[in-house]
Amino acid sequence: VVVFRWDPETELLVGLTDEDEEERYAAGVRAYDFDSGLAPYNLSAYAWWQEMAGSITESTLHRTLP
Repeated sequence: VVVFRWDPETELLVGLTDEDEEERYAAGVRAYDFDSGLAPYNLSAYAWWQEMAGSITESTLHRTLP
């Protein structure tokens, strides 16, 4: 499990500096503590998402990256 936190100043995901906090999050993931807030994946849209994501060009990706 890799844990990151969103930094609103840099608008980047950054690693945690507190190892105990990182381990608590990792343990929570392994224990499915966060799953109750998730919705099931819409499998009927899977093919559409694959097609859409597959049409993103490298040029478009570079324009959207910070």
